[in-house]
Amino acid sequence: TDLIIGISNFDVPVNALSAQVSSTYRFSVIRQSLGSYTYWGEGNINGRVLEIHMTRTEEITLPDATTTLDTIWLNLYAIKELEG
Repeated sequence: TDLIIGISNFDVPVNALSAQVSSTYRFSVIRQSLGSYTYWGEGNINGRVLEIHMTRTEEITLPDATTTLDTIWLNLYAIKELEG
């Protein structure tokens, strides 16, 4: 399964994929299930910086046969290296 990120207010014919990003773009990851996990979150791209804040839950069965949600909060931060 691929991760697809939709960015609003982005005009591909004007801003080619190889262009330098000089604005801020916000995006949302809608609640979606991938296998036994459910993900949702949001993030932004600002120049060379990518930030994503996501939640991942998984329903697990405990030894007493009850179920509960195992929750992980993911905070990702990345900086694109300048090309020489």
